[in-house]
Amino acid sequence: MPRELKHAPSRRNTQTTENYLPKLAFFLVIDFLVVATLYLALSNMTQREMNLQTTSVATTSIPVANVSGSGPVLGQQVLNITLKITNDEIVGRYGYWALANYTRTIKGYRILNSDPNSSNAYFLMVGLNGTWRTFAGALSPDNGTVQPMNGSGAFYVRYSAIESRQLNTSAQLSGYLGGFDLGGTASDILKGRYANQTGINPSAFSWTARYFNFSGVVNITKNYSSAFTYGNQTYSITINQTGAYTNGDIVT
Repeated sequence: MPRELKHAPSRRNTQTTENYLPKLAFFLVIDFLVVATLYLALSNMTQREMNLQTTSVATTSIPVANVSGSGPVLGQQVLNITLKITNDEIVGRYGYWALANYTRTIKGYRILNSDPNSSNAYFLMVGLNGTWRTFAGALSPDNGTVQPMNGSGAFYVRYSAIESRQLNTSAQLSGYLGGFDLGGTASDILKGRYANQTGINPSAFSWTARYFNFSGVVNITKNYSSAFTYGNQTYSITINQTGAYTNGDIVT
């Protein structure tokens, strides 16, 4: 899974979060950079996330969406899993620009102050940590510059989400799930534009399908951040209450 903008001095900003979030669901199958990197594609695309006592969580102590006026009241932790992903394709503004290997952690908590008619409300905290690699001839993530040589670096992603579907309690709810190869390839990255690229294999693995019985995006809150580094270059993506932003680029 790792898929976001116009200029104010050194950052890009487009529509408000409210305007673009509904559009993102169409693009995500496996979810890597779930909301933020997918948003990049909207500009140019031609195709195509310890057991607890009941706890009241203030909006300043954890990323939250507007579940109620003061934010979600979290109950028992129901999901605490880790998995390894290899050969994910990272999406940029013009095309998939790199392959990624990473560890994903997902923690899920029941939300106690959700719709009283529904017991299926979960607050998810998702983190990705790993490495990316790109190839001579690929397009850089923000400006579409042709990469002059191969390169690699580290990255992280952090976001929170609300899910209102029933949790599959027959699946493994804690511990390490193992490794999953999503089937991304350097040859696909080098095709350079979304219209030419295939992307990852959507049947390889979807944690949303396994735990919530659907393949698609979870309801991302406006608390998303990620950063990719290469030497002294950093390409970062942020979604907050005011919009979606990218900053920097990576050219090998």
